[in-house]
Amino acid sequence: MPVTLIIGGARSGKSSFAERYVQRLSTTENRSVTYIATAQALDDEMAARIAQHQSRRPSHWMTIEEPLNVPPVLGERQSSIILIDCLSLLLNNWMFLGSQSRDEGDFCLDGTSRPGLVKASYGDGDAGVASFKQRTEDLVHALQEHPRQVVVVSNEVGEGIVPVDAMTRLYRDRLGVLNQSVAAVADVVYLMVAGIAVDVRKLGTPW
Repeated sequence: MPVTLIIGGARSGKSSFAERYVQRLSTTENRSVTYIATAQALDDEMAARIAQHQSRRPSHWMTIEEPLNVPPVLGERQSSIILIDCLSLLLNNWMFLGSQSRDEGDFCLDGTSRPGLVKASYGDGDAGVASFKQRTEDLVHALQEHPRQVVVVSNEVGEGIVPVDAMTRLYRDRLGVLNQSVAAVADVVYLMVAGIAVDVRKLGTPW
């Protein structure tokens, strides 16, 4: 079924637009909505951002917090319209949080420990490249296979200055690849500019 990518910079209005977009789809199709949240409240600022997002969402939407492994959730929620917010945090988790292991702790970059995850490097070696490629392929396949509309939110981070350190440059590059991979299978791509959604597909070249 159709995939919609909504992409933009920080505070461009992408999340609020995505929520309105999905609400309209839900009303038109008389379908439930599943919101897949990839953020983790690892500090007070992120907790406040998450609370702000939660306050905007309709109470009847189902929210599933999944910081790492989105494809199984898509498989389980076959009858729902899906909103994934967002790819940029999902990639951050792939690179810096590790892999699921309920028997271990979640060792974050600040050295704190939380249940459910294991420590991981940011994956600049061959194994990291292979893992990123496989996760991207699995996600794209799951998006294409879902029988209902899937709306995906992501950040555009490649239009600013070149990051000073290798780790951040790798993150920027991988997010660009991930965004392109999802855009390639998306029927609609909206670029958010100052709260205005621009339909990129309509402006793109036919080839």
